[in-house]
Amino acid sequence: MNKLFTFIFLFSLVFAAQAQTQAVQISGNAPEYAGQQIALICPSNPVIYNNDLITTIKILPDGSFDASVFINQTSYCYALIGRWKAEIYLEPGENYQLVLPPYQPLSEVEKRNPYFQPQSISFGIKELPADDTNRLIQNFEEAYNREENNYFNQIFKDKSKLAADAMISQLESEFPESGNSYFEAYKYYRLVTIRFALNQDKTSEFIKTYVDRQPIQSNLPPFEQLFNQLLTNFFYHESNLIDGSQFRTLVGTANLKGIEKYLTERNGWSTDFSHMAILKGINDAFYKQQFNPQTILNLLSKIEQSNWGTGEKKIAAALKVKLLHLMVGTEAPEVHMQDLNGTSAKLSSFKDKFVYLHFTTVTNPICRKQLDELKTIADQYKTKVEFINLLPKADLAKKKLILQQNWPGKFMIVDDEVLENYQVKSFPTSYLLDEKGILISSPALNPLDGLSHTLSDTMKQKQLQ
Repeated sequence: MNKLFTFIFLFSLVFAAQAQTQAVQISGNAPEYAGQQIALICPSNPVIYNNDLITTIKILPDGSFDASVFINQTSYCYALIGRWKAEIYLEPGENYQLVLPPYQPLSEVEKRNPYFQPQSISFGIKELPADDTNRLIQNFEEAYNREENNYFNQIFKDKSKLAADAMISQLESEFPESGNSYFEAYKYYRLVTIRFALNQDKTSEFIKTYVDRQPIQSNLPPFEQLFNQLLTNFFYHESNLIDGSQFRTLVGTANLKGIEKYLTERNGWSTDFSHMAILKGINDAFYKQQFNPQTILNLLSKIEQSNWGTGEKKIAAALKVKLLHLMVGTEAPEVHMQDLNGTSAKLSSFKDKFVYLHFTTVTNPICRKQLDELKTIADQYKTKVEFINLLPKADLAKKKLILQQNWPGKFMIVDDEVLENYQVKSFPTSYLLDEKGILISSPALNPLDGLSHTLSDTMKQKQLQ
């Protein structure tokens, strides 16, 4: 295993130094997807799950498609296509003839279901060479699953080191050194996963021994999986160890340098890995609410002023945007919308009034009752509040019904991107903004659930100010 570490490390350094950006050509024909666009995205770090859009595959009316991607190293990418999460490993300079999975779009209910997870599959690729990264990983995963079934009880139930060693030895024998640095790293972390099944109560030492390696594999699915298994809610778990009072104090006082020193000296982790662990800890601690959210945000501010690397600071900046997203006191995200006649508008154009954003659908009986209740409320506050009802695209077919009901406010159509950005998992969902577009209630109460009291209190507070 140590020899494998050394090889991966040295080969990665040479490969990174020599790599140059090259075009990747993606083509194919999928008539059932005619006219659609498929976003191909690439995970950029294992901390906050943000993704980089590397290209949009546009399917022409005849079903053909042809797109180019420019990369300088083998990259794991995926596309969310209805019920599928289609995955592929792109190599610089290669051409891929893709076969798209059967077209299975999500229903409106599935789109709003926060627990829905697309099924992971591999893109079909025509004329795939035996030494291609995709083929190597597919073959390895088949063998891995087979061996895992054979040794499952011994490893995961009995915690047998002999069984783990046997499984690793069998896979190493079946898949000797390939000369493909990405696949070797992939294979290594998949084998480490077997070790982790035996060492889940020795997290810090396990990381030091098996996972803390350079460079950090930020675009490698097995590494991301291990990273999250090991470090999810890291601040919480580290603070609640028997001797965790020191770490709890360091986090509670936003002592960034102290946390770094703790991880590098006490745990023996590298600086780079410690930084990634801190970023992951900040992300999870903000939502876990064991610590004051402002303290967690202070840690991010200290990272901005630190001597951390540019890439790490970029992750910290992206993390700050994520944590502040839709938080009371922050500016509401822009909304691009169209009225029922197709005229475009945007949220930022509604100023000088409070704005009540009401994500709803007229196909839902509960939403219709909420709209009925809104009539009285809107009439009372019509000079002070702009009521905007935001509908999914499917509701455009109900234009006649909407006009007949004489419901209050503006009715606007928005796309799925807006619904996702405002974290609309069910209808109705509402937000209240002040005259400057700042969120003052996020989410806000719906008409039947106490909106009238919210608006009354808000107006009284405004008068006091």
